[in-house]
Amino acid sequence: KQWYQRRVRVMRFASGAELWLATLIIKNLQCEWGLSSAETAMIPAILYIFYTIGSISSGYLADRFGRFWVLLLNSYLLIIFGLCSAVATSYYFFLICRGIVGFCIGGNAACSVVYSQEVMPVRLRSWNMFLLQTFVTVGCVYECLGAIAVMSLENGWRYLIVLTAAPVIVMVVFQHFIDESPRYLVINNRDDEARGVLEKICKQNGVESPGKALFVCEVRSGDFLEVWRKPHTRESVQMLIHFNCTNFLTYGLCMLVPDMMSYNYCSIDVFFSATY
Repeated sequence: KQWYQRRVRVMRFASGAELWLATLIIKNLQCEWGLSSAETAMIPAILYIFYTIGSISSGYLADRFGRFWVLLLNSYLLIIFGLCSAVATSYYFFLICRGIVGFCIGGNAACSVVYSQEVMPVRLRSWNMFLLQTFVTVGCVYECLGAIAVMSLENGWRYLIVLTAAPVIVMVVFQHFIDESPRYLVINNRDDEARGVLEKICKQNGVESPGKALFVCEVRSGDFLEVWRKPHTRESVQMLIHFNCTNFLTYGLCMLVPDMMSYNYCSIDVFFSATY
């Protein structure tokens, strides 16, 4: 359980950093590349559009190919295209890279929660969700501290993108020390592998192994529309309204930060040391 949770928390930390990145560099890109207002707005928009696509599609892929491989592939793509963003010399290449990064962040966000909760005792799952979200916030703080350190340098936004990729590299290292979700293995009739994973987790946490006993609830295939049908309709609508309102306020405020921080965006001291 410990390796699973540490890796997933680093993943959430990295996601928070990536989501804040556009806020901190958007005005630099506008000045350096002479972007219009519409082109500037497309930089964060493309990230969140593909974030949504990645969240929806990665759930299906994780059920078909396993949580481990989907998360691993997303993590490697996140590193590659995140670093490609740092060396981008054209607006459209940068957009392509950020779109793929958004897809990977969305995919990891969807799969990581499932990945984490499937090895967490029921009594601790609410607390675990709280910790996962806390690490997103910590990732945002890390990104702001990185901006303070490097954004006043020449090409500082490129250095900040590299700093943003650093937690993802750590995350990939952690990935190779953990196994597939035991629940996924059981669902796919791979009981011996699931039992081996559970025994390893028990040994790491100093608890008794389940031995040959292995229990799992009956699992029935569903689809995306099922959550909108009775008896889940009311809860799904409530959650939709809650998340939309919360995210609108959160990311709306994120996008307002550059306007609140400086009037002189294109000065040498672009972001944190601009003249008021």
